[in-house]
Amino acid sequence: MSTIAIGWLSALLAAVLWGSYLVPVRQRPAVDPNSFQMAMAIGILGFGLLVSIATGQWRIEGWGLLSGVIWAAGSASSIRAVQGLGLARGLACWASVSILASAAWGVIAFREPVTIGWAIAGTLTMAAGVAAIGASTASPRTDLKPQDWLLAAMTGLLFGSQAVPFRLSGLGPTEFLLGMSVGIFGAALVAIALGRKRMDWSLLGPGSAAGVAWNVANLSSCFTVVYLGMAVGMPATQLAIVVNNAWAAFYFKEMRNPRVLKQLAGGSALMLAGIILLGIALNGPPPTLPSTP
Repeated sequence: MSTIAIGWLSALLAAVLWGSYLVPVRQRPAVDPNSFQMAMAIGILGFGLLVSIATGQWRIEGWGLLSGVIWAAGSASSIRAVQGLGLARGLACWASVSILASAAWGVIAFREPVTIGWAIAGTLTMAAGVAAIGASTASPRTDLKPQDWLLAAMTGLLFGSQAVPFRLSGLGPTEFLLGMSVGIFGAALVAIALGRKRMDWSLLGPGSAAGVAWNVANLSSCFTVVYLGMAVGMPATQLAIVVNNAWAAFYFKEMRNPRVLKQLAGGSALMLAGIILLGIALNGPPPTLPSTP
């Protein structure tokens, strides 16, 4: 199997799991954000340790810790963005910005081998698909504040940049994973300590399961970055939004309006078209950066 094929399969696995990891807690009426993030972090660290045991790689690098903190900061700001904008608008905003940010990092900072015109077309088409999906599920509101949009955009910048430390580290995916897992776990500990609330241990089971699923997707996304680069690979993983909405529409029956379902289908089709354009833009694997000594 070619490295390009491995990259696309890794992106697909990441999209499926990132679009599904919240399923274990979706039916709960209320979840304490800090407790859930702590429970997730336990699952994330547990999977990171299992990979280290399996591979014998126990390296904890500053780049990995930084990547974990970036993701944790994005996760925290996404909660506040959802509180201000609602899930549909918040997710559409930060996912669109994340797609644009990761593509910009790949093309501008890392000079990945893509045809610029096709890459821009694919990235913008994917972002348009995300926006269409968000518009289809958002309820009318008149109380939206500019700072909420800025917070969602900042969330997108953080999520779109979380793979940058991995790209700079020169490490392989399994070498990098433990450091990132420790970074996420440490940030969750700080968040729950500052929150001054008791841990809701009823979330440990579903939260840690979500954390394991998230970190499997995270590891898979690292292979995507290795073989496809940030400009193509990370936007491709945002098909997670299509997966997430499929759960909502067909399993949880949250969307019954035919008009909404048609708009969801249209947005999903745009995202798939964007993936095809990004595939056309790809001219080979990204250049390998020197390994961290």
